[in-house]
Amino acid sequence: MQVHDVARRAKDAALRLATLPTETKNQALAAIAAALVQDQAKLLEANGFDVERCRALVARGDMAQPLLDRLKLTAAKVQDMAAGVH
Repeated sequence: MQVHDVARRAKDAALRLATLPTETKNQALAAIAAALVQDQAKLLEANGFDVERCRALVARGDMAQPLLDRLKLTAAKVQDMAAGVH
């Protein structure tokens, strides 16, 4: 799928979501927050793989170290993400 297609689909979804009742949107946000907490171990594991792949990019000079630092997730960051969504 092309970036343009993804962007179009995201815009279409945003327009549909905007018409939902507030309670429905709040329930969706609560479910997202709960899923982040529930799946924290999976998120951290997947992030670890991403970080390892990106270390090679940093070593080659194809990625800046500060970007890699921002990519790294911790349990505290996942909890903050969940709190920010909820």
